[in-house]
Amino acid sequence: MERTVLVTGASGGIGRAICEHVAGDWNVAVHYYSDSSGGADVVESVRSEDSDARSYRADLADTEAAVGLVESVVDDFGRIDGIVNNAGVFYDAPPDAYDDDMYDRTFGVNVDGAIYATRAALSAMDANEPVDGVRGRVVSIASTAGVHGGPKDAIYAASKGALVAFTK
Repeated sequence: MERTVLVTGASGGIGRAICEHVAGDWNVAVHYYSDSSGGADVVESVRSEDSDARSYRADLADTEAAVGLVESVVDDFGRIDGIVNNAGVFYDAPPDAYDDDMYDRTFGVNVDGAIYATRAALSAMDANEPVDGVRGRVVSIASTAGVHGGPKDAIYAASKGALVAFTK
């Protein structure tokens, strides 16, 4: 494999599907926050497709952890060619039910973590020799809520709207 992609929030669901989709064509850095067994399962699945894969635990709401995640991927694989910002936090609650911790966690993971990890990845990608004419790729998984919003997901929607704007 020449190329390596970091997929955040990859221990299940959409993240797992992304990892399995690129397996065979890319090495995969599988990020998880709390589900280490899910991360290990994804690594095993990706390796069964003849790609290298490793799992990494990081709290993306912690700036140093988000940057350190990217640095660890580059140290282990020698380069990073893409990042998929898939990790997300969702509380099914209207804005007046959000406490400060819920708000901080939502924006910390959905926006800040994606921004800091992406900035670190972009810096690393600048050093890459292009593959197929490209030094790197950034993909962010948002939500229609980030465009349309709604009364029970306004804070989540605001975070995903910010992610959409950042990625564009």
